[in-house]
Amino acid sequence: MRYVVGVDELSAEMLMNLKKNSRIIHIFSLIKNTIALETENIERIKELKGVRRVHESGKAKLMLNEALNTIGILDVHNSGFYGDGVWVGVVDSGVDMSDPLVSGSIVLERDFTEEGMYDPIGHGTIMTRILKVAAPNISFVNAKVVDRTGEADEIDIMRAIEWCVNSDVDIINLSLGIPRTCDGSCPLCELVNIAAERAIIVAAAGNNGPEEDSVSCPANSKSCIAVGSMEKDGTVSNYSSRGSPGHLKPDIIAPGCIKYGDFKLEGTSIATPFVSASVALLLSMDGSDRRNVIDAIFGTAEDKGFPGWVQGHGMIRTDKAQEVIRCD
Repeated sequence: MRYVVGVDELSAEMLMNLKKNSRIIHIFSLIKNTIALETENIERIKELKGVRRVHESGKAKLMLNEALNTIGILDVHNSGFYGDGVWVGVVDSGVDMSDPLVSGSIVLERDFTEEGMYDPIGHGTIMTRILKVAAPNISFVNAKVVDRTGEADEIDIMRAIEWCVNSDVDIINLSLGIPRTCDGSCPLCELVNIAAERAIIVAAAGNNGPEEDSVSCPANSKSCIAVGSMEKDGTVSNYSSRGSPGHLKPDIIAPGCIKYGDFKLEGTSIATPFVSASVALLLSMDGSDRRNVIDAIFGTAEDKGFPGWVQGHGMIRTDKAQEVIRCD
């Protein structure tokens, strides 16, 4: 089993004691005194003096379940903004390098699954294609965390987020999540809160609606943009995960249904790259920064008539956000 372990001090003695009972996977640089390890004897780890937190690594699920025009992206294109100079980290199942639309835009890549850089299920390639169509001039940092089973280990997601941040990405797109009850204090959410000081993190809210408090991690993180899904008629998708009264999650909604070849794809996974691409377009504008882009997106979202814990601030309107940034 894999675990994230927090200690009072990551000393040489602590490392030696941990190594006696486990295999060290990763020492996190963003979260102090936190280490990822693999062990079949976690009780002995818990008994070590100085161990303050043990968190079992979860498994993330992929969230597939006229969009550009609906949220105003085409208007932003028409005004001359295409995401130039913006790096987007895509933490997913990898990218099909034979796809000419996206392969030439990948500047860095790393495999966290030990399977190789191919895309075993196509999900990462689809997310990257949506990003590229919506923001044609962005560059990609490709972090493969989803394996051939369609799952991603929580520790690998954390490692990938840290790597993306240390690679100086501007945005991280997370079209995946771990469905569990969380108040935003788990290690994954904690890492995202720290990473959000250096990049804008956009995460799928999850497909566990319409139940309350069904938002997945790391969308539960207070510092990421949690994305819910909406239908073509403007209603919030029934499957889109909800917060609860007093808990404003998701933060925003976007189109969650597209036609891909002969297939219909839907889910908060689909909605997420539309928001990430919108962020990229806005960041490519002169005078924009992370804070005023987020403020503009939230402040100009279109109210669709649902409670805040269902729709967040409302439907993203990239064109309206652009107008606000231009006036600043």
